[in-house]
Amino acid sequence: MRQQYETEQTLAAERQVVESVKHPDEQAVKLPKQYRIDFALVFDGSVKRFVEVKCRTNHSTQFDTYIISLAKVSAAKHLAQVTKLPVFLVVKWNDATGCVLLDQVESSHITFGGRYDRGDWQDEEPLVHIPISDFFMFEQGVSQS
Repeated sequence: MRQQYETEQTLAAERQVVESVKHPDEQAVKLPKQYRIDFALVFDGSVKRFVEVKCRTNHSTQFDTYIISLAKVSAAKHLAQVTKLPVFLVVKWNDATGCVLLDQVESSHITFGGRYDRGDWQDEEPLVHIPISDFFMFEQGVSQS
């Protein structure tokens, strides 16, 4: 079994981000691992959309693209196809929060890479590059240097 890197701290940060972007009448329900997407947003008992949350420690302007696992994009596209519901990626950077429709991301710029700091060979995989300009920035925070 693969080691899990989520901690109570990272889960709390994800929860805080999703709570800040959802409609007040929606309930954010954490999904089981097999869905590969973090949350379902539920209104009146019905799932209305899905949300993948990422928290980053850099500024949104540091790189031209946001990289995400090709497997995550594939899972979002499959979930959207099966449910006919949108799947959003919400990224919280130090200076802003942005979102993009993950199920609509073009997989045209794919590289191979990932994390090398944990010594886990499964952290290296095909990655999709999403231009930062594709994100809708709906919250501008105070820059943290």
